Amino acid sequence: MFPKFSFLLIFAIVLSLTHKSLCQDWATFKKKHLTDTWDVDCDNLMPTSLFDCKDKNTFIYSLPGPVKALCRGVIFSADVLSNSEFYLAECNVKPRKPCKYKLKKSSNRICIRCEHELPVHFAGVGICP
Repeated sequence: MFPKFSFLLIFAIVLSLTHKSLCQDWATFKKKHLTDTWDVDCDNLMPTSLFDCKDKNTFIYSLPGPVKALCRGVIFSADVLSNSEFYLAECNVKPRKPCKYKLKKSSNRICIRCEHELPVHFAGVGICP
C-alpha cells in the first residue's frame, strides 16, 4: 500500500511542476525572456530558490513589439520560427558552482509558442522542435 501511495505522491508533484513551467502568459514570457540590455547579469536575473537553481535560460535582447509581432494571426497554440535573427543572451549554470552562471551571447532565429496572438513560451533557438 505504501509504495503505491509514494508513487502517486511523486507523480502528482512532478505533474504540478510540469504544469507550472508550461503554463505561461505574455507577462510571464516578457519577465523570463526579454531584456533591454545586451550585457545580461545572469547571476542576478536567473530565478533561484534556496535548494534549486535553473540550469539555463535564454534572454532575447529586443523590445516587446518585434517578438509579439511573430504571433500575429496565431489564435490557437502553435510554435512559430522567426524569419530574422535576434540577439540572444544564454545563461548556463557553471559546473560545481551552484547558482552561478556563465553568459553566452549569440544571434539566431527563435522559436516561440504563441497562443491568442501572444508569445507564451520560449521553445528554442534556430529551429522549432
